[in-house]
Amino acid sequence: MLLEMLNEIVHELTEETKQISTAISQARIVVEKAQNNWQNAKDEEVPTIDEDDKVKQRYKVLMDYCNGLNQKPQALLDKMTRLSHEQIETSRKRENAHGPVQLRQQDVREAENRLGMLQEKDKKIQQQLREVVKHIQAVQRTVSVSS
Repeated sequence: MLLEMLNEIVHELTEETKQISTAISQARIVVEKAQNNWQNAKDEEVPTIDEDDKVKQRYKVLMDYCNGLNQKPQALLDKMTRLSHEQIETSRKRENAHGPVQLRQQDVREAENRLGMLQEKDKKIQQQLREVVKHIQAVQRTVSVSS
């Protein structure tokens, strides 16, 4: 009777292991998709970063040049004003492009955490399974010695 119950526990743990294994496989797929989405968001962010950096650099070059002049031509000051306004816009675009990157990164963290939890659960079940198998072997030895 004890041996039957232990074997029943082994069967239950084995079924649970199969379910966890399936969940782990699915979680790995989710992690991979999340990582791909994160990379795509980062790739989409690059042009806005480049554009913002380019405008900042153009503004800085013109400002440095103007700062070296005793008299600043109005056309140069007007250009600096336009670049300043453009930089405000490119900076806003850069911020907006970074939002999806942060969201996709969070998706990756959540997916990896779920995978990790499933893997830990699987380890615990495997340990329980090993322990029950040891008990079965001990009971079988006891039964064979007493026979």
